[in-house]
Amino acid sequence: MNDSRRRIIEAMDRDEVLRRLTRKQLLRRAGLAIGVVAVVVLAIVELPGLHAVRARFTHADPGWIVVAVFMQVASVASFAVALQRTFRARISPRGAIPLGMTAQGVNAVVPAGGTAGFAFMAVVLTDAGLPAAWTVGRLIGLFVVSSVLVNLALVVIGGGGAALGLLPAGDSLAASIVPAAIALALVASLAWALGPPRRRRLGFVGEALAAGGDLLQGRDPWLAVGALGYIVFDLIALAGALAALGWDGLGLGTVLLGYTLGQIGSVIPLPGTTEGGLVGALVLYGAPLSLAVPAVLVYRTVAVGVPLVLGALGAVGLRGQLSAIGGWGRPSATA
Repeated sequence: MNDSRRRIIEAMDRDEVLRRLTRKQLLRRAGLAIGVVAVVVLAIVELPGLHAVRARFTHADPGWIVVAVFMQVASVASFAVALQRTFRARISPRGAIPLGMTAQGVNAVVPAGGTAGFAFMAVVLTDAGLPAAWTVGRLIGLFVVSSVLVNLALVVIGGGGAALGLLPAGDSLAASIVPAAIALALVASLAWALGPPRRRRLGFVGEALAAGGDLLQGRDPWLAVGALGYIVFDLIALAGALAALGWDGLGLGTVLLGYTLGQIGSVIPLPGTTEGGLVGALVLYGAPLSLAVPAVLVYRTVAVGVPLVLGALGAVGLRGQLSAIGGWGRPSATA
């Protein structure tokens, strides 16, 4: 094992991850997230000058909120599909479902750009007997495919479509072209880094990128369905929240760019950064503030609440899978 790979694996502090994911810690973080939403809702109800926002809530369409809930369930289910296909030689669908559900529950209450759930899965899978280096590499590959590449593709579609006038998104041409150009450059950089000679020079990072490349080269249709569904169903949940509160004729470009660029705020592990990023991005691309604020609150309530419920259910099934380690499958001699 080379030094770079050893450092990465050692950085995956098992005790620290498990300490942060105790029931008490998760409940505390869930309470904090709910508290932030409650404070904002109280402010909307009580503060003067927010009549337009209150009117949105008053006339909300519950049918679209139900759609948002079902889309969030579909997003979590899609992630479980992508997870199972990533480890299909080691994890059965029966094992992937509770693991994926629990990981998404972790992501809901530990704001870290979606990486907290992957750290949790790394600990669980290595404890179950899978080789650490191989497991971490596959998980990073899954993250690159499901979270990075799909989001970059949506930025290209949203920004490029807005720049060409096909997908309305605000009045600024630069605000559409620049994100699309940056996303294209990042995709090209990833493709360049996946080249075998450069991959070798990148050490463990290169091996992780290679895992992502292997997943793509495998052309597994179910992996593609899972990775796309994980992000696209979540995006539709945001669209459902917007539709529930009025929509106001927003273009698809506004929703695509608002969603993808707004999620950048989730990288900052502080309460409210995700919500603030989404509101700011939606307003930048043409959504009225009176619509963006309540729609994001509805969306984030669904995006946190549904994975929390599913994660709690998944944790029960996960304990059963770990007690019968054969459910994961033991690593073969060639792993």
